[in-house]
Amino acid sequence: MTSDIVDALRAYKQADADGVMVLVSRQACEVAAADIEVLRISNKEWMKRAEAAESALATATSALREADDGLEDYESALEFANKATPPRAEKALAAARQRLGGEG
Repeated sequence: MTSDIVDALRAYKQADADGVMVLVSRQACEVAAADIEVLRISNKEWMKRAEAAESALATATSALREADDGLEDYESALEFANKATPPRAEKALAAARQRLGGEG
């Protein structure tokens, strides 16, 4: 639809409110057509940026959930370690640290 509008503007003829075809200033039509094309390009760029932001948000949300799950596992291991015998506690803590990407 937008390209039809641009094409119509560049034809220098438009219908008035009563449907009568009238001539329009070439300069006015060129300015309007150029503005429409700039807006179309700008809109596409903002849509790309919005999609990239949504993707980054999804990635960050996923990473946060994984970190939260890892923290829960680590807390469970610490709780278990407080109740377990020393060799079992060390093994549980090492497994939790390894899962969180730390030393183990």
